[in-house]
Amino acid sequence: MGVHELRGQASLRGLSTSGTKKVLLEGIAADIERDSAEENRNGEQLKEQVEEKADDIERIRAMGLCDLREQATLRGLLANGTKKALLARIAADIERDSAEGIAKAEEVNGSITEKLVTVTKKGNAVLDQWLPDHVKSSYHVLQHEDEIYDAVLNQTNLGPNNNKFYVIQILGSCFWHLSPFT
Repeated sequence: MGVHELRGQASLRGLSTSGTKKVLLEGIAADIERDSAEENRNGEQLKEQVEEKADDIERIRAMGLCDLREQATLRGLLANGTKKALLARIAADIERDSAEGIAKAEEVNGSITEKLVTVTKKGNAVLDQWLPDHVKSSYHVLQHEDEIYDAVLNQTNLGPNNNKFYVIQILGSCFWHLSPFT
């Protein structure tokens, strides 16, 4: 490998591209060692999480009915039913928790891309993200002195267990006519 190729590799890895061939090789080798050490640590963490999950399930199976009901209540699950049903609910919750832990470990590695939400801030208030682009470019949330004219309402239906959020903003344009948009 030539010096130019090594400089290209160093640039791809975010390393310094100055120096002799020996310096470039040492920097790239050290970076490769750091990457492999991180992969080993992450693999060990995943192995520990799987072992902990198995231990948790075994510990839950050894509990009595009263203890299972208490555990279900602590986890926010239904606490009624047979021991078998409680075990199934708690085991599913443990599975879900471990899946979230693995997902967090993958996020740390950078293998999961995040969805970015673009917000448009004009003045002191952020425009609702669901507004069409032509409205975002022409309007702003009305502000008179220190008062900002926007509100967020929440509706909770306990029966079907759903939540609704309503964003109400009074929009003003540079032409001074008011336009409510909800």
